[in-house]
Amino acid sequence: IEFLLEHTKDAHVACEIGMNAGVSALAMLKGNSDLLLYSFDLGKWPYTAAVRDYLKERFKPRFVSIFGDSTETVPSVVAGVLAKSAC
Repeated sequence: IEFLLEHTKDAHVACEIGMNAGVSALAMLKGNSDLLLYSFDLGKWPYTAAVRDYLKERFKPRFVSIFGDSTETVPSVVAGVLAKSAC
C-alpha cells in the first residue's frame, strides 16, 4: 500500500491490471483525490463485481472499471483515450 500511495500521490491518471478485491484501487483513490483510475480485471470472482460497484459509487467519475481480458481491453481503452485527447 505504501508503494502505491508513494507512486500515485502526484499522478493524474493510473491504470491497474487485476483489481480482484479492490484493496489497491481503494488505497490509490483515497490517497489522491485528483486521480483517475482505470481498473482492468477479468471479473471472474463473485465478489469483484460488488467491489467494482462500490468503488464506482464512492469515487465516480474517478474510477473506471473494465472487465475482460486485459490483452484486449487495455489496448482498446488506451486507443480510445488517445483518440479523445488528440481532438
